[in-house]
Amino acid sequence: MPFAKYKTQYLSKYRTGLALLVLFMQLFFTFKGVTYWGMYYNPLFLFISFILLLALYFNTMLNPPIHKTNKKISKYAWLMGILSIVALFPSFRALFRQFPDPGQISDVLPQLQIMFQRFLRGQMPYQQIILPYSRPFPVYMPLHWFSLIIPYVLHCNIRWAGPILLLPTIALYTHVIFKHCNRSSLLVLISLLPACVLLTSIYWGQGDLALSLETVIAAYYLVLAVGLYSQNDYLTIFGIVLCLLSRYTLLFWLPLFTVLLFYQKGLTKTLQYCCVILAAIFLLYIIPFMSRDPAIFTKSLIYHNGAALWEWGGNPWSFKLGDYFGPWFRAVLHDSTQYNVNVVRGFQIFLMFLLFIAGLYIYNKVRSKISIYDFALGMLYLFIVSFYMFSPLTYRYYMLVPLSLSAVLCAKISSGPATIKMG
Repeated sequence: MPFAKYKTQYLSKYRTGLALLVLFMQLFFTFKGVTYWGMYYNPLFLFISFILLLALYFNTMLNPPIHKTNKKISKYAWLMGILSIVALFPSFRALFRQFPDPGQISDVLPQLQIMFQRFLRGQMPYQQIILPYSRPFPVYMPLHWFSLIIPYVLHCNIRWAGPILLLPTIALYTHVIFKHCNRSSLLVLISLLPACVLLTSIYWGQGDLALSLETVIAAYYLVLAVGLYSQNDYLTIFGIVLCLLSRYTLLFWLPLFTVLLFYQKGLTKTLQYCCVILAAIFLLYIIPFMSRDPAIFTKSLIYHNGAALWEWGGNPWSFKLGDYFGPWFRAVLHDSTQYNVNVVRGFQIFLMFLLFIAGLYIYNKVRSKISIYDFALGMLYLFIVSFYMFSPLTYRYYMLVPLSLSAVLCAKISSGPATIKMG
């Protein structure tokens, strides 16, 4: 047997196990790796682990495993997803009690809460916030802080917004996994992967999930990932709206996905989807907020750059966690802090442009072998990982999103590619 053929068959047999191993490595590098390899080597190992999973994913999409779709899906499969998150509620409760006043440590939750309260009072949420130790201009998009409507209605701690939002999201994820994966020995394990990521974040994250609402962002990105996983246009567009109006990071991936849609759906359908997304942006962001102050987005970016300047100018706490290449950049750049941060921001944007060009080039090479949805899911993962790891400022709780996407990629590796829908 030729070596190449043997290697492909061997990898096909064991790639699900390899993917799960790589996911564990990612979790370890994210939360524990810096203790062993320090803030310079650990980001490299973490980034390599993300690229390894992406390579396994694309290998699976281009060399699909031979097994059938599960047509006899249980109508109660979604319940397993809900139970997996409900089972974490005691751990979330203990974590929240461990940090009863998160505003003493981080300004994230106070900003989100003040923005939501201003909205309820009919005030402009996007104006300077006065806190005991800082005066930030809020950078958070509407669907991030508006998620506080959930704890407001339920009269509970605002940090429950994320775990509660994850209930329907993980239920949807589990339903799709059971529908597309016919490997019964792996179904339960694969369906529990997002819960495993959350559990690890709770116990190894040193309070990250108690000091932010990153669980809300993770829930939104899971909706988008599941939409791409299942080739569901409506769910995908809904996921794009959720992600785009909660964090602007998706802006860099969206042009690539638009071109992919054009390749398969044609101009009319692509324009229809773009109109839906633009309408959501106008209705939920531009008309109610930006029309009252056209500079709010610019002010938000300026404040975020200011936070990076403050971080780089002192003894950077985010560097010490070893989750991104900030220490590398600061070791190489020897100019003023302002200049160094601008260089890194420029490199980050240039990298996003390169990924767009590379994505178009690679897709044109493999377009007959892979669905646009499977390709877009892999590129979404690469865009998010690269954006965070090559940013001038990345807090560790940001990594919950790429780690959650890793869980979806592991599930996709187990189930195999979607049927290619030619335009």
